[in-house]
Amino acid sequence: MTKQHFLRMVHRKDIGVHAPLAALMVVYALLFSFLSLRLHQTFHTGNDLAVFSQVIWNTTQGRPFETSLVAEATNFLGQHFSPILALFTPLYAIRPDAGILLVSQAVIVALGAIPLYAYATRKLGGTRWGLGIATAYLLFPAVHFVTLDEFHPIALAIPLLGFAAYSLLMRRYRAFFLVFAVAMLVKEETTLILAGMGLLIFFVHRRIRLGIVTTALGVGLAGLLLYVIIPGLARPGYGYVFTHRYDYLGENVTDIVFHLVTHPQMVLPYLLIWPKALFLIQLFGAVSLLPLLAPGTLLMALPTFVYLLLSDYPFQYSIQHQYTAPLIPILFLAAVDGLYRLYRWGQGHGHDWRVPGMGMLLGSALLAFALWSPAPLGGAFDPSEYAITAHVKAGHRLLAQIPAQASVASDWKFYPHLSNRRVLGDLLNPRVSPVDFVLVDQPPGYVSAPLYPHVLLPKADQPLVYPLFQDIVKEDNITLSQYQRDIVLQGIDARFGEVLRLVAMGWINGPYVPAGQPARLVLVWQATSHLDKRYVFFVHLLRTQDQETSLVAQDDQELGRGLFPTTKWDEWGANKLLADEYTLSPPPTLPAGDYTLTAGVYPRSGGPNLTGTDRQGNAVGNEVYLGVLHLTQSSPAREGGTP
Repeated sequence: MTKQHFLRMVHRKDIGVHAPLAALMVVYALLFSFLSLRLHQTFHTGNDLAVFSQVIWNTTQGRPFETSLVAEATNFLGQHFSPILALFTPLYAIRPDAGILLVSQAVIVALGAIPLYAYATRKLGGTRWGLGIATAYLLFPAVHFVTLDEFHPIALAIPLLGFAAYSLLMRRYRAFFLVFAVAMLVKEETTLILAGMGLLIFFVHRRIRLGIVTTALGVGLAGLLLYVIIPGLARPGYGYVFTHRYDYLGENVTDIVFHLVTHPQMVLPYLLIWPKALFLIQLFGAVSLLPLLAPGTLLMALPTFVYLLLSDYPFQYSIQHQYTAPLIPILFLAAVDGLYRLYRWGQGHGHDWRVPGMGMLLGSALLAFALWSPAPLGGAFDPSEYAITAHVKAGHRLLAQIPAQASVASDWKFYPHLSNRRVLGDLLNPRVSPVDFVLVDQPPGYVSAPLYPHVLLPKADQPLVYPLFQDIVKEDNITLSQYQRDIVLQGIDARFGEVLRLVAMGWINGPYVPAGQPARLVLVWQATSHLDKRYVFFVHLLRTQDQETSLVAQDDQELGRGLFPTTKWDEWGANKLLADEYTLSPPPTLPAGDYTLTAGVYPRSGGPNLTGTDRQGNAVGNEVYLGVLHLTQSSPAREGGTP
């Protein structure tokens, strides 16, 4: 959009002409701000919103782009190149709240209608055509999902790429490069769109040299980001990790491109699948296939379509996530050009096909809305997601009990409400231990891959420890626990069959315990191969008297009292060290003395115990010796020791 054209649009004499567009955008921004904030309030936002909120909050605290929520880097730019996030720091300096990002996203996406409106008005000859295109855009289900799918910087690309593409289509190259320079600060994949725009300059505008330079610039900037800048800001040993979504083509970008060029048939089993066909139907069907009449304009989206459709990550070829954002403005600009082509064809036959073409477009938009939109009255709208239930209220009450500066590990859905702190931990893959508090929601029937603190975080050259937590509040199956102390663990290294290893143990209140009191201990387990059945772990307390051994106490349980069955142990990474607490309650009449402690494993579905071997590889039967529990007549002489 040129400066002169923009000034003409906002001239006070013309403001009334554009008022319907402004009204549409305001209604969209208000509605989707409300919906986004309500989803946030009902815990339907999670990790992604929390990451960006924490990054921006840390930046306001003098720690630019720092985050504790990604494995690849402490600087978020070592995972994704999104320096545009810094623009939100003034808002966070005033009010640090993840809700600001949600409202901002709704407003920014609504603004994406402006370049589409301007282009259609100019190309088709009147504001009514611009209003029709803007309406179709604001009804587009993919736009709604981008707005409601937490917060992602790539949503900012919609208006920026819209203005950049508008300028390019109008052959305003200086404005195009200026706007695109800002768009490249959104995320690394925007550089590939620049390469696509170079293709349009080359093939459609026939500016050969400029097209080559633009495409080369896009490819070169992508290479610089993916091979130099992002890996340079990541932790040692990490590169650009998202190439794993194309593992079937190679381990890195170079291998992927090589195999794509030399063995293109490799992609067919991954490309010719129904979900990807549905993805294209939902995108193009909602705009009446009009973009297909303007293949030159669609060239700008070619690199984006390529990397989305070649991915084996389902979110990337679904309209329900943010990955469609770079496609949306180009798709609608191509729809305008397709409609313009219909108009020109109709002129050659004495007809004006703009009206039926626009009617077809708006009809398709309404049908797509009815089938797939997550907005109210849309086919994917779920009112239960917006309900303020007793469970939601309980979650907010527990959140309010966590001190502002405390470090926390929690479920993903609580992350955004806890993001204004330097240390926010991951329950599935802990990177910080211990934290001050753990907040977890475990409704009836809940099973999961093991969570922190059951997942240990070994530290090089330091003893293995188990962070002991105590539940301080539990309400409606949401539990808030507080860190107490570390339990130092002693190695056991016993094996059970070919599938499990007993790594270590430690006492919580032993090995000296007053007679009649429960004894608490920790065992650490590790799977040595994939577990396709559920196993139960047991601890036995044995009494030997007159050369006869009897069982006096036991504790049999799956990890986490059944919350973390062995069949789920490797869902979020194999070979983890997994700890659990066991409690032995000897009979009150059991006399003081020394008692033997053993542990073992058996299948939950029934069958014999697994055969154990000690650290030397010697068979020891179906129970492994752990040590001795000393039941005393008085208070324990010492606490927290190991056998």
